[in-house]
Amino acid sequence: MSVCPKCSNEEPEGIKLCGRCGSTLVQLSLESDETLTISGLNTNDLLKKLEGVQAEESKTVSAGDHPPQAALLLVDTNTVFELSGKTEYSLGRVTEGQAHIPDVDLSTFEAYAQGVSRQHVNVRITQGQIVILDLNSSNGTRINGQKIIPHVEYPVQNGDIIALGKLRLQVIIP
Repeated sequence: MSVCPKCSNEEPEGIKLCGRCGSTLVQLSLESDETLTISGLNTNDLLKKLEGVQAEESKTVSAGDHPPQAALLLVDTNTVFELSGKTEYSLGRVTEGQAHIPDVDLSTFEAYAQGVSRQHVNVRITQGQIVILDLNSSNGTRINGQKIIPHVEYPVQNGDIIALGKLRLQVIIP
């Protein structure tokens, strides 16, 4: 278990951000410009974007030009997928000849080997609430370790871990 240095909340090993307060749980290092970084991801920029403030370019994958309503942090690689400009997103992987391409393509993150389906889940954002809907994926979806039932909406909170097969994403809500 990792303990948050700010609020003392306990999180499972491997979680990068506190589910209660959003503080970073991993070892931070200071660069020459005194900006905190986590494996190359500028966390100050991410937080500014999540608050709707224009920030410098960071290592994120953006879904639009609007400030993000939420983001998903790929736990193993510290890649951030910003969710902005839409209210519904599909997550999955792409294969050749596929008719429907997911909004968030996880193919480059060994999605096939991790058990991610081509159309794995939908993420819907409505009035500050985020819900996850498993699309009858082959290897299932888990929220904080609990398997969810396909085609049933489940609300998620800031810091929750969503596992698509074995691929883990952490929910970041401003």
